[in-house]
Amino acid sequence: MCITGRPVNINNNSKEDNVMAEIRITPDQMRERANQYRTEADTTHGVIDKMDSLLAQLQEEWTGASSEAYAGRYEELKPGFLKAEELIREIATALDSTAQIVENTDSEIAGQFAQ
Repeated sequence: MCITGRPVNINNNSKEDNVMAEIRITPDQMRERANQYRTEADTTHGVIDKMDSLLAQLQEEWTGASSEAYAGRYEELKPGFLKAEELIREIATALDSTAQIVENTDSEIAGQFAQ
């Protein structure tokens, strides 16, 4: 992680491997990435809404067992789309939280050297 222009290693606390993680991104860049993820989540939401609309329109134009089977299959798969949107939003939130933690940690470390 770049804090005040220098890379910082953060231990990933994995018991399986004690390799230090090296993340080269500033908190502001993390927030920018979070916003990009939010944009993609919004896009995903828009796709879901559009698919719902298209299905409703299609069902007005196409009736019968095959139409019902198609609609049923879409309804089975729709939770996966919704879950993907949720995951993308969770990633954005995690990036924002991590950016704040990095800033706080950097301030705490800087404060220790100022004493």
